[in-house]
Amino acid sequence: MIAFIISLLLYVFSSGSEVIKSMTSHKEKSHPHYILNVDSLKIDAGDKTRKMDLYFRSLCTSAKFNGNVLIAENGKIIYANSYGFANFKTRDSLSLQSTFQLASASKPITATAILMLKDRALLQLDDPISKYIENFPYENVTIRMLLSHKSGLPNYMHFYENIDQSKYLSNQDVIDYLLKYNPQMQNAPGKRFRYNNTNFAILSYLVGKISGTSFERFVEDSIFEPLGMKNSYVFNFETDQAVQIPVRGYRYSHVEADFSYLDGVVGDKGIYSNVEDLFRFDQALYDEFLLKQESIEESIQFEGRDASNPYQNYGLGWRLTQLSTGKKIVFHTGQWNGFSSLILRVPEDRHTIIFLGNRKNNCFMNFYSILAILDEDLANQMMQLSIQQNSPDSSLVQP
Repeated sequence: MIAFIISLLLYVFSSGSEVIKSMTSHKEKSHPHYILNVDSLKIDAGDKTRKMDLYFRSLCTSAKFNGNVLIAENGKIIYANSYGFANFKTRDSLSLQSTFQLASASKPITATAILMLKDRALLQLDDPISKYIENFPYENVTIRMLLSHKSGLPNYMHFYENIDQSKYLSNQDVIDYLLKYNPQMQNAPGKRFRYNNTNFAILSYLVGKISGTSFERFVEDSIFEPLGMKNSYVFNFETDQAVQIPVRGYRYSHVEADFSYLDGVVGDKGIYSNVEDLFRFDQALYDEFLLKQESIEESIQFEGRDASNPYQNYGLGWRLTQLSTGKKIVFHTGQWNGFSSLILRVPEDRHTIIFLGNRKNNCFMNFYSILAILDEDLANQMMQLSIQQNSPDSSLVQP
């Protein structure tokens, strides 16, 4: 009887609240769950919703946009839709549940996993990598430098020599290569921001090592499952390469992109998700569910700064732009094997723009038109900043 009453109370409270935290059982452990009723957050914003629908229909026709989009204003979804095909050969249509390769938009999730370990006192951001990887040859490189792309490490994507490209490369292979060959650094640690996928390949390796599990399992158990991100997963080259993934990536027009031997490395890329799951991730960052507020704030402070280009500012796993008003635009883009992605957040206003595409096309990376519909004043400030810095829109298109 008591159990029934408790269940009834939980139901009543969940029905009257859009976001609640509850406790459920998972693998014999009790995990907090962040329940977000996405459907209840979808509203008709009148003229804004209609303008966005017209814009995306035009974009689909004129620029051949193929993918999914979700736009939220003040935490409410004012537009979400799918355009085109998941598979051009079978002509299967996309849906809002369709799962895309996030490419480098995986990095904020990897960074969140590291910061969660920091919040659990399992690591410190200024710990040297050598503390966790024995005989690591690059002295003074820290976890913070990896997160902010200031490590100076060589890019593993250029390690063509001595690598068997007939099999999938793994994160362990990247570590082993660095230990064995000690390739030359690009610059001294901490001296310069240089975007580099090696940083996040090592970070995902560290998540597994420090947590005592694997990166894939940690992200599933600590982020995806508690947030209800049921359509999200980390690519596993041992099991997933043989699976026909429903949403295929296309390099140009209808030319399907093949899997690359680099697909086995994850954390810098390799996470699959959809627009609604990413919205759950986005919203959870406001409520200190995944991270302490201190870590959330630290992640969007300028760490890797390029004064000549406002779009090259980088925090800890996020790209950053700061407007003259002090308001920050927090975002990350990605491009890989025909997939393109963008997740953009305006924390102060709780605005969110999420684009996921599966055909090589940069048309949606220029988000000024959408931002102008969502918040005209914000769009004007960003455009003015771009003009002042003489920075073309294409500077945003960086995987």
